[in-house]
Amino acid sequence: MLSIENFSLVLDDEAIARPILHDVNVTVSPGEVVGLVGESGSGKSTTAKAAVGAIPQRARVTGRVSVGGDDVLAMGEMSLRGLRTRSAAMIFQDPRTTLNPVRTVGDFLTEQLEQLGWSREKARRRTVELLESVHVSKPELRMKQYPHELSGGMLQRVVIAAALASEPKLILADEPTSALDVSTQAEIMALLEELRREHGFAVLFITHDLHLAAAACDRVYVMYAGHIVEEQPGRSLFTNARHPYTRGLLGSVPDLSGDRPLMPIAGRPLMMSEAVSGCPFVDRCDWAEEACRTWQAELIPVAPGVEAACRRLPAVAADVGPSAAVWEGGTDDRS
Repeated sequence: MLSIENFSLVLDDEAIARPILHDVNVTVSPGEVVGLVGESGSGKSTTAKAAVGAIPQRARVTGRVSVGGDDVLAMGEMSLRGLRTRSAAMIFQDPRTTLNPVRTVGDFLTEQLEQLGWSREKARRRTVELLESVHVSKPELRMKQYPHELSGGMLQRVVIAAALASEPKLILADEPTSALDVSTQAEIMALLEELRREHGFAVLFITHDLHLAAAACDRVYVMYAGHIVEEQPGRSLFTNARHPYTRGLLGSVPDLSGDRPLMPIAGRPLMMSEAVSGCPFVDRCDWAEEACRTWQAELIPVAPGVEAACRRLPAVAADVGPSAAVWEGGTDDRS
């Protein structure tokens, strides 16, 4: 359903070329839920926006991006509008920034359908059905209300309803639960899964929550400084991580039992625009060697469905401690 192949993006800013994405490869099959995780500024949202042709101005791109087999990068403005209203839809992080505060919920939801040629009455009836499908109580009343009159969880349901309005085959969910409390987050995730099973759409799910990614996603891509550094099945993310960055993320997750101390990643995150000639994680990696500074990072197959971009992968993969043992409360001797 979604195929991003060797996609690179360079932003020309005041005569300075800033590499943002580096040979990104991401695929999402029909009906599949694929996670994209990584630190803030790693390029997750930029990758998702590229799927609908939302490329920054002054950007130079190479590679291929296709949705349902259609080449997104070759589309004109009218074709992109059709893509965004019929084939793919985005659910953004904060619903309060998605809705216009001076327009009612009903106006927001019916506008897209009317743009597709629906009559106002038909669009209104469809909007009521959509609100009911995402379990919004009293949909007729909600349509007359303004965003400030609804809770965050209710607004997120409204945004999900808007994404489903044209029955897209691909949903790009950009941290759709991070602005919600834990109990509401669980409700929204259960709702998305219910709707996915009912409608059969594919999902690219962006999140900072590793537990959520492992539980909700069929596959997970790990991103660092504009590079895809690992691909894992969701079910094995916590027990089979191969890239040193992925293992560092797992070691940084708090253990509420208190049996395992936090193990933060040394140094600071590398920004996407900080171009490096070798592995982008080299300055923060406990396994790094001098040769890693010039090694051109590329994904290396480790096992079926598992790839990691690490020059020292055989040695790192043989050391089972940093992912499995640390997560189970063991020690981590990386020396």
